[in-house]
Amino acid sequence: MLFRSGQIVGTGSGDCIGIPSSVFTNGSNEQINACSGDGGQEWTYNGQGELTVDGGAYCLDVKGQGTTAGTIVDLYTCNGGENQEWSFSVGGTLVGVQSGLCLSPADSGTANGTQLEIEGCTDSSSQQWQWANDVAFQATTGHLLIYNPQNNSHIDSNLGMAPG
Repeated sequence: MLFRSGQIVGTGSGDCIGIPSSVFTNGSNEQINACSGDGGQEWTYNGQGELTVDGGAYCLDVKGQGTTAGTIVDLYTCNGGENQEWSFSVGGTLVGVQSGLCLSPADSGTANGTQLEIEGCTDSSSQQWQWANDVAFQATTGHLLIYNPQNNSHIDSNLGMAPG
């Protein structure tokens, strides 16, 4: 199992997934905003498939356990619900486990403050996400891995370069 931590950047927008003004409260709508490095843009992908912030207290959440396109994505206290579980695909999409739909800016928007929602998965760059200089922990080996997005590889704390 690979645990990751860092900013999540939209390929189409170049902006980060984040919480407005880093205010951690249930129901805060998730948006894309210019990457600033504040705590509201620092996510951890844990062993349960959750994307968490604020030390794991809050999760990226599909509002009201929605499963239809256009449902808003918000922040909510982590509770183990499938609407808080996400899967990273090989193509870079974030797929909601409960809905099977992809995380997407509303109307494929790229402007700061664009609301995030779930939509049918397409090949659009607006639905592609990548980790920015993230740190990962490989649970099976106990090695700390630092991601290098320039060549899609990890630097292994014990061994040197490792494939992506």
